[in-house]
Amino acid sequence: MIFELKTISHEYEIYYFILWILILSAVNTNIDNLKLQLNKDFFDWIHSIRVYIQFIILPFLIYKNFKDLNSLTSINKFFVLFLLYNIVQLTSLFLTENNNLNFIYNLFAINVLLFLNIIFNKKDLGEIKNYFYIFIFIILLIYTFFYIEKIYLLIMKNYLFYGHYEKSSILLPTITSPRSSGIGRMALILFAFFLIFYNKKINFRLNIFLALIIVPGIILTQSRTIVFIFLLIVLIISFGKYIGLKSIQRNNFKQNFLYYLILPIIFSLLLSQLKQSNLNYLFFLFENKNQIINSEIDLKKYNKELNSETEYKIFRAIDPYTFSSNRFSNWTKLFQAGKNKIIFGYGTQSDRYLVKESASNSLVYFYSSSGLFGVFLYFLIMVKLSKIFYKKYFLLNSYTCDNFLLFSFTVISIILLRSLTESSFAIFGIDYIFFIISLYFVNYEKKS
Repeated sequence: MIFELKTISHEYEIYYFILWILILSAVNTNIDNLKLQLNKDFFDWIHSIRVYIQFIILPFLIYKNFKDLNSLTSINKFFVLFLLYNIVQLTSLFLTENNNLNFIYNLFAINVLLFLNIIFNKKDLGEIKNYFYIFIFIILLIYTFFYIEKIYLLIMKNYLFYGHYEKSSILLPTITSPRSSGIGRMALILFAFFLIFYNKKINFRLNIFLALIIVPGIILTQSRTIVFIFLLIVLIISFGKYIGLKSIQRNNFKQNFLYYLILPIIFSLLLSQLKQSNLNYLFFLFENKNQIINSEIDLKKYNKELNSETEYKIFRAIDPYTFSSNRFSNWTKLFQAGKNKIIFGYGTQSDRYLVKESASNSLVYFYSSSGLFGVFLYFLIMVKLSKIFYKKYFLLNSYTCDNFLLFSFTVISIILLRSLTESSFAIFGIDYIFFIISLYFVNYEKKS
């Protein structure tokens, strides 16, 4: 079995397990589908239940946190900083014309903070790891589902992996399909997880699993940020000991190059040919090879005559004039709009309110949603994190480094790099949950 969860022997453990699952169920919900009428779309009603149950969970978590307040030897500083961040967003939200219903995203974010605050102060390290395992296992299931669905769309609907083609999942109508970068992010974190936790038990079968299932989820989705981070990880696991990261190095560059670059690229290219228009194009080349060789057929002209949905295509189209996919333009607009609310910003989902698109940068989102106060909190988070990294760096440089500590720092690094081109941990979602639980873990000090 891939995940070896500790046996849950007490009723309260099952209770917290269910609570954690319910909190995670809020991921990928939005305010556009909130309904409670049973005569309406049943799937919208299920979607609404995932949201409204968070309102029941919140007062219980607040009660539990206050009840245990006297027994706490210390309060996690990351809990305080992110709680303040959400409070500032809520205040700004109700003082602007931004949609007040956006407060539900703060509700979800605060539930995560409060739940982890209880777990990290009441449980021992072994039990804490279980909640990390549960989240990783859920991510594996979600990734596998959407990976298969992307293959289905590739074959049956002539879509490549990149882009956002469907508003909702085919088999799970209550779930919005993640964007390509989101699937790539899940694959990247799973890749890091298997490398770290199975460093000593890595074998041919696991390498093939990574090469054919996990890494293609990074390559095929063609998120430039995710691919860059992936290549960086491959370099680190190949030459880690030369940069003071002995604990993460495994195998050698030749073996890593074969399993994590050569095989996945070949498999990804073969998989992309299952696109119906690509197959048709290849059959056309085969059937007319003699005419093509004799230059009787102009392939460029033939390809131009094809409809954009059916043309031969492997790579995403990139506008040379907006290589950043309009990110710089949106950042400029958000900074200019932020001047009107420079202290506290425009509240939750400020980017959608101001430019109708994602801020695509965590610091920009902090600024637009909570103003200079948010920027101050952002830098406090970074300073606190830097101090912890400096304090525990000697552990990362050891072959005996705890896997969870190493994985937590790896996840934090991945998300921080991703946050340069995505809103990432600045908003509630998978990035946010991974980031918060990793911050709690690296900041965890076992109490006497």
